[in-house]
Amino acid sequence: MTPKLITPNDLYPLPADYMELSDEGQRQARTNACRQFLVPGLTDREKADAYVASLNFFDFYYLHPDLDVEFDPMFYDDTPLPTPEMHYDIARQWATERLSIAIAPRGSAKSSLVKKTILLETLARPKFSVIYATSTGDNTKSVGQSIKDQYSFNPRISDDFGAETPYGRLAPKRGEAPYGNTYMQLMNGSSLRCISAESKQRGGRPRLYVLDDPEYDPKASTSMSLIREYMDQLLFKVVLPMVMRAGCGARWLATFVSRRHYAFHAMDVEGGKARDPRFNKWDRIIIRSEYQDEQGNPKSCWPDMWPATTAERDLLAKQDERFKKCVSLEEIKETIGVANYLSEYMAQPGRGDEVFFPNLEEEKHGYWFEEPDEEFEVDPHSSNTIVCWHTNDELRKQTLGSLLASCRLFMAVDTSYTSTKDSDSKVCTLMGVNKDNELFVFDMWSAQCQQQKLIDAVLQMADKWRCPTVHVEGIKEGLSVYDTLYSIVSTRASDMANVQHLPRIKKFNPGMTSKSAKIAALLRRFDYGKIKIPLRDRNRKPWRALVDQIEQFNPEARDGGLQHDDELDTVSMSMYIIRGKPGKAVQEQSEDMSVIEKLQQGETRDQHGNPILFGLPLQNLSLDDLALLMQRKQEPDGRSKV
Repeated sequence: MTPKLITPNDLYPLPADYMELSDEGQRQARTNACRQFLVPGLTDREKADAYVASLNFFDFYYLHPDLDVEFDPMFYDDTPLPTPEMHYDIARQWATERLSIAIAPRGSAKSSLVKKTILLETLARPKFSVIYATSTGDNTKSVGQSIKDQYSFNPRISDDFGAETPYGRLAPKRGEAPYGNTYMQLMNGSSLRCISAESKQRGGRPRLYVLDDPEYDPKASTSMSLIREYMDQLLFKVVLPMVMRAGCGARWLATFVSRRHYAFHAMDVEGGKARDPRFNKWDRIIIRSEYQDEQGNPKSCWPDMWPATTAERDLLAKQDERFKKCVSLEEIKETIGVANYLSEYMAQPGRGDEVFFPNLEEEKHGYWFEEPDEEFEVDPHSSNTIVCWHTNDELRKQTLGSLLASCRLFMAVDTSYTSTKDSDSKVCTLMGVNKDNELFVFDMWSAQCQQQKLIDAVLQMADKWRCPTVHVEGIKEGLSVYDTLYSIVSTRASDMANVQHLPRIKKFNPGMTSKSAKIAALLRRFDYGKIKIPLRDRNRKPWRALVDQIEQFNPEARDGGLQHDDELDTVSMSMYIIRGKPGKAVQEQSEDMSVIEKLQQGETRDQHGNPILFGLPLQNLSLDDLALLMQRKQEPDGRSKV
């Protein structure tokens, strides 16, 4: 059906003689009013204005309650406010642009606008198919159910648009067509599929693909890096191939949460051009909660929702009691803080949200394996598996066994204080530094578990890699882990630990240094490519957690901006464990050993041939240390025997 152009009048987009028409004529006039943007031959400006007119009429007649005739479609949760101009600005963009991105403040009823436009276009355009994607399955079902309720139970919609179908109704009967809250087909041929942005995408060729805040989920544990990666795949491998034909398009609504979000990447421009040239094909609009008039006074983008200032709100409340319940933008800023206000309401996420470490690059920060052999998983020191990495621009290859032999190997252990599902993870990380001062992160174990499981993991990892030393945090629970490991090693209880190799156990205590400061100390390694991580395994546990923490770390934020930092924290311990010129493990680690530890390993003389007991600070000995000395019989030449 071809809509007829209505000349603007007092009833526009209804015809001027609307009140004189028959019931059927009025019905046709109303549905025609919803199709003004579909009239052929309109310019972009005319089409944008017509779309706003159709949307405004559709909203007023079909979705607003009319208490005079006892009509309430239950679309709005509360008495609807006048539509803000920013909604019309976004609607104008949608009317004329095939690919569009709109950034709007939190709480600006973006989802309500999306639902209204989906209803309008699936009703006004028979056989019009839409895919709607949002952040979670719960949001998906909620939006889908809300739209379905209008198709099913709104009498004005079902009467006016159902009459246009060959069946005389809009909603299908049971068995006629799919009609759930996530996928529904109408009798006019239109369809709507609602999905989670993180769900597996199904095939299809929609006329319109809508992304509604797909990155925002305050309860999500999914990593930010994975969401960004998914968004890139979703847009350029799924969405765009679906809509790359005439009459189709994609709309993306979002709020800037931080500079790490993909929406910020998409909107990042320089010299009027997107930094990512793929987004130059998208029309972009940013709406901020407030702006300044010519006199420099603050003005709200939606004064009926958020008066700009408290004084303005109080003044409006004297004229209309409804404003007494309003919260001003000034109050919001005071309540949530300036930084959050700038990101959530002004589309200005602070630079404190930027990443601290440089972007991870395989050629600069990665290593990978080629031709793994049978010894790769069970005995790395005997493995001829090829390890590949870049030193500056040079590709280097070395067998795993020879690389390990040339590295100083050590393990760092981070203990959490609890073992609940929300607690930090217990982590042990095996690292090695070669003669070029390149730090390889070879192995990592992480779990929320009881202490004994951590101890078992430490001993098994040390045994597998023949790690000479294990460094345990000497604070809180770490002391208990240290004591247990030390006891096993000092009694040479390899059978009890079910291992062949027992490492030396050393305390690690950074003193007053905060975790954020420790982690930040890794910056130069990342800047100069002196850290190597198995980036090809970045999506596997626990490497995924480590990569996420690297990419999201911000020393200016509380707790480094990380909910959990345990994997990255163990890597940061390397900055305090490695001292002096990197070399082979045995040589340097012997220098780092205490007198007691040297005695424990059977050493009695220093590098100059002097008995090491001569330099022993007796006043600092613990009862355990004294007990160890009492177990040894000292010979005249300084040797000891058990």
